[in-house]
This record gives sequence, structure tokens and C-alpha cells, in this order.
Amino acid sequence: MTSRDRARIDSIADVIAIAKDITDAEDKLYWAGCRYGECRMEIVIADDILEALLIAAGWRWGLRNKRRMRRQIRNGMRDGARDWHHMHHGGKEQNVSGLPFK
Repeated sequence: MTSRDRARIDSIADVIAIAKDITDAEDKLYWAGCRYGECRMEIVIADDILEALLIAAGWRWGLRNKRRMRRQIRNGMRDGARDWHHMHHGGKEQNVSGLPFK
């Protein structure tokens, strides 16, 4: 991972800090999960590391329901990876995350 990759990952997590309320924080957590789903298609990094970074960001903001945070993050990562794959492989859907499409 390059320093540029790390800066990209950090800046995505930083978005959660500007949330206005709990709904906004959860929405931003999903958005960040989507961006991390895209990142994992371009950068060699484990999903659990990305998930831990976002859980930490949500916790700093004040979110305390880890199960809910994980669901938002994992859904976002799945959707982001699927969208990235769709954009880069001519619309051919493949299950890149190992999770079922919904």
C-alpha cells in the first residue's frame, strides 16, 4: 500500500466525523463502506482492517451499536465492490465479495 492509498483510506473514514446526527453518521458509515469496497478492488488490504477503521471512526463519533455498524459497513463494502466491478468489467455482474447479491 502506498502513502497515497493510505491517505485515501484515512480521508474516507474522516467523513464520519462531520455527521450531524445518528442517522447521518450511519448513512456516512454506509457511504464509507461503499468507498472501501471500491478501494479493496484496487488495493491489497484485508476487509477486517477496513471494517475496523470504520468501526473506530463510528465509535469516535458516538455510535455504540457495533452490530449495526458492521451491517452498514459490510453492506456498503459489498455494494461498492459490486459497483466497481460492474463499472470496470463491462456490466458483467460477478459475485466479487463472496456474499450473495441482493
